[in-house]
Amino acid sequence: MHQTYVCRPVILIDLKVGQRQSAFFGRLSHLITSIFFVYLLLLTTASPLSGPAKAAETSFVPHFLSLRHSNVHVRAGPGTQYPILWAFKRLHLPLEAVDQFENWIKIRYSDGEQGWIHRRLTSPERWAIITGTSHVMRRQPNKRSKPIFVVEAGVLGRIKTCSGAWCELVVAERRGWIPRAFLWGVYPHETID
Repeated sequence: MHQTYVCRPVILIDLKVGQRQSAFFGRLSHLITSIFFVYLLLLTTASPLSGPAKAAETSFVPHFLSLRHSNVHVRAGPGTQYPILWAFKRLHLPLEAVDQFENWIKIRYSDGEQGWIHRRLTSPERWAIITGTSHVMRRQPNKRSKPIFVVEAGVLGRIKTCSGAWCELVVAERRGWIPRAFLWGVYPHETID
């Protein structure tokens, strides 16, 4: 009988510890579940403006566009409440659209800098900027074709067509062909008609 008496308090203590552990793990489980639901709620309702401006649409396809105006402010985020980072002062400057949020487009310039501009300040018209050094514009899309004129780095040209390794540009009302490797404003394998 003494043996039974010794075992019962041990069993009771174990049960109490187990009950305390069960209550503790129950509260912990409830806390973790609550935190998880708050996290999900924040993920589904968080504004893209809460961080460094994340786009709301996941199906956005990067593309090139150009500036519609000669004075365009580039902002730190998608809205006028964000500070102006710099201003573009060149009409038809080509930019790469890399993301969007509502009517704001996140752009990348040829030097890699990024910022946000309003959609109404852009045009779908395709322009390219000459990169590197000066290059020869040719009558036909091949290196043996007759040279027409020379363009310097930084010159803008309106893209008429791109196919293969060559693009036809209009520069100062003159047409000519140039290898696409010397242009910024067109993707390496993009076809433009």
